[in-house]
Amino acid sequence: MGQSNILDLIINDNRDLWDRLVGHSFCSRMGNGTARVEGFKDFATNELLFLRNEVRYHLGLYSKMDDWDVLSTKAPAALVDAVNLADHQLQVCIQGLGIPKAALLSIVPKPQVKAYMDWVNGLINTEDWLRQLTCTHGTMFP
Repeated sequence: MGQSNILDLIINDNRDLWDRLVGHSFCSRMGNGTARVEGFKDFATNELLFLRNEVRYHLGLYSKMDDWDVLSTKAPAALVDAVNLADHQLQVCIQGLGIPKAALLSIVPKPQVKAYMDWVNGLINTEDWLRQLTCTHGTMFP
C-alpha cells in the first residue's frame, strides 16, 4: 500500500539502537514468553472490526446530512481515509499475521466488541450528530 505502520516509523527513526538490540541475548530473554501471537492476532482482528465499523459510522452520519458543501468536500475524504485505514489493517492481518482473507472477512465480533460498536453506531441517531461527527475518533477508541 505504500504506507508505513507506526512500528516501522519508530524502528526506522531508531535504526542504530534497533540493530544493536535485535538478537541481543538479554533482550531475547526479557521478551521470551511475554507476548502470545494468538493474543496479538485477536487484538489485530478486533482493530479490523473497529476500523470497518468506522466506515459504517461515517456513512450513517453523512446519510443524515443535507449540507452539500460538506457532502461534496469533507465526506469523500473522510470515507476514503476510513476505508484506507481498514484496508491497511486487513493487509497487516493477511500479510503480517498470516490470517486468511476469507477468515477475516467472515469474522464475527465477540459480544463485548459488538455491544461497543452498537453503542458507537447508536450515536448516529442522536440529535447532535454534527458534534458526534467531530468526535468520531474519540468514540471509536475502546
